[in-house]
Amino acid sequence: MVDPLSIASAVESSVGLALQLGSAAKALNRLIARFKRSELTIMAMVEEVKTTNFAWTRIREWFKGQGNEAMNDKFLERLGKSLRCDMLVISALVHDLADVDNGTTTSSFKKRSRMAWNKRTLMDHQQHIRGQVQAMRLMLQGS
Repeated sequence: MVDPLSIASAVESSVGLALQLGSAAKALNRLIARFKRSELTIMAMVEEVKTTNFAWTRIREWFKGQGNEAMNDKFLERLGKSLRCDMLVISALVHDLADVDNGTTTSSFKKRSRMAWNKRTLMDHQQHIRGQVQAMRLMLQGS
């Protein structure tokens, strides 16, 4: 049987992830206006981040409804690892978005550099998010 404290800890951790996901979605929406050439990629990422946030919200609600019922320890451990990895992925995205979003450069070189960041880095972050979503889907289907 899983310790109720572990369940509460997982629920509280998912709240922090929800805040980070919301922050990432807002920053991505701001970037759409600045980087028109990547609008579709950014819009897709916004929806993926919002969907991930919705999924973790549903998982948190499910946990709250479980009370002290017996839960599979391996599932809870895997869920906790998935949550920590999601937090790292989204933290990296939020950090990179803050760097780009706060940039007020006038140099054409710096603008071109930001455009290069836009394509390469956004696609890397998108792959990380998609990988996490796929891993979560497999985990939940197997439970």
